[in-house]
Amino acid sequence: MIRSTRLSFLFIIILHFFAGKFFSQNVFDAARKGDTLAVLALMKINPDTIQKTDKNGFSPLILACYHGQTLMAGFLIRHHSKIDFVSPEGTALMAVVYKNELALAEKLLLLKANPDLSNDLGTTALMLAVSGNQKNMVELLLKYHCNKNMKDHEGRTALQISRATKNQEIIDLLEKAQ
Repeated sequence: MIRSTRLSFLFIIILHFFAGKFFSQNVFDAARKGDTLAVLALMKINPDTIQKTDKNGFSPLILACYHGQTLMAGFLIRHHSKIDFVSPEGTALMAVVYKNELALAEKLLLLKANPDLSNDLGTTALMLAVSGNQKNMVELLLKYHCNKNMKDHEGRTALQISRATKNQEIIDLLEKAQ
């Protein structure tokens, strides 16, 4: 009887510890940290938790991408997180472009992320790559047929932005792109 009581007590302590770990953080913290177990536990409580947005309008997928959490991003996508959700700052693709995460950008593009979506300023993923002088990212986005002629809310195209940065390699890429 005493042994059974001790085991029950130990089980309660362990359960309390793990429940505290999983539920003390929200889905946004878990996405930032790449804690798939916590997200999975939260999804068991509410399957739509990965579709929610935080106070800044970011989805868990955008946060995972911004923080370079490739495995978390893949997990969220496999569980039907909206790949093209647009926050005021942009999309998951724009987050990885901003952070210059080339491999994750290609993964998102392979999964049909739309490279032509824009944030509240009209900025596209290509414009971010151009502004950041990210030649490899510009090449990748052009390979996936992004629209290089889109204009931001100031009326500037990616080519006009590239001329302001004076990066001749990127200027040449954009001028030669179809």
